[in-house]
Amino acid sequence: MELFTYSLTCNAIKVSLILAELQIEPELKLISLNKGEQKRIEFLSLNPNGTIPVLKDKDKVLWESNAILFYLAKAYNSSLSARNFQEEVEVMRWLNWQASEWSPASSGFAHHRVMRPFWGLASDEERLATLDNSFKRYAEILDQQLSWQDFLISDDISIVDISVASTLMFWREAEIPIEGYSNLNEWLQRLENQLWWMETKQNLKNFMI
Repeated sequence: MELFTYSLTCNAIKVSLILAELQIEPELKLISLNKGEQKRIEFLSLNPNGTIPVLKDKDKVLWESNAILFYLAKAYNSSLSARNFQEEVEVMRWLNWQASEWSPASSGFAHHRVMRPFWGLASDEERLATLDNSFKRYAEILDQQLSWQDFLISDDISIVDISVASTLMFWREAEIPIEGYSNLNEWLQRLENQLWWMETKQNLKNFMI
């Protein structure tokens, strides 16, 4: 198995988390986004969109991080996979919500306050200020969803939790305004207490040294 990735992006973090949970160590192929390697012909032959991550598992090549999560959970019989048809519907609903609503509202914090400084670039605080209202809107939806169960689709962790939480991996460093959302905070703490979450966070810290 090969994973073409750049560890610090939220979409890459998703895949790192599930691989850690599955205890799978693929051969990592670093695609340096700040050097434009995602636009090279060799990489575009794997993913014509020019985005990471891309997973190559034998003869299967997958792009789109949520699809990779779904594939790995199913292919390796993970407990993170949906247990029945109704849960599978909920998984698809929340994965689509994550990609279309939550990610645009939340991923910019880590991009501007963690990744850009790592590249030696300044954080665009004016751009971040424009995210406040949309972040609050969708954080309230998350907080409400978590008011009656421990995780997003049930009382068990699923790939939905990994997908949605990936933008919050650096919530302290990126000063993501999650204060005031008690259910969201408790949910995130439950995830942070997972060994595979802690392992992934440590690997990210090592990457930035």
